[in-house]
Amino acid sequence: MHELSAEKETNYSLWNITKKLKRPIVNTPPLRKLDGTWARSNKDKADHLESVFQPSPGEELDPGTSQESSREDKAMKAVTFKDVKKEIQSLNVKKSPGFDLISAQILKELPYKGIMKITHHINAVLRLKYVPED
Repeated sequence: MHELSAEKETNYSLWNITKKLKRPIVNTPPLRKLDGTWARSNKDKADHLESVFQPSPGEELDPGTSQESSREDKAMKAVTFKDVKKEIQSLNVKKSPGFDLISAQILKELPYKGIMKITHHINAVLRLKYVPED
């Protein structure tokens, strides 16, 4: 205890210990299995949850075959200039900007050409079915 200090040389050991002591201890409660016994270990819990959460009868296990293929067949309806302008006008200017640092106030002050460019970008995303990561 005497060796703890808040100095850089000891890698701030006093603060590290304090942080660990202040962190609440989170215990995951046991699960009651179907046979009435308790699953206490992580492996027992995982086995129990795997047996409980099974796909519905007739539902395929491969998520890429049934629902996604039917979604891909349906073309998304293109958005209009009016739709985009309406959404921009409904934005709350008191909210902070997103990752791109574009605030709602900036969007609300866009000229016609700016809103039209955003509309083209949205429609390109819908048409190509590709959403950029950023």
